[in-house]
Amino acid sequence: MTVGIFALSRVTPRLVGRFGQAPLLMLGTLSLTGSFAWLSDIDTSSSYFPAVFGPCCSTASPPD
Repeated sequence: MTVGIFALSRVTPRLVGRFGQAPLLMLGTLSLTGSFAWLSDIDTSSSYFPAVFGPCCSTASPPD
């Protein structure tokens, strides 16, 4: 997660300069919405990696 944040912090200023803030904010919002929808599908028989680890990595929040 730290490596991803570091890598994107190097690229983001160029992307904002090229596309503007609005498209990047929409992309981030859609990404979070998709991750939370993915997390909402968890039940008691779900395994850890496909049900918890994947969406938590995409939301950049550590799984507890």
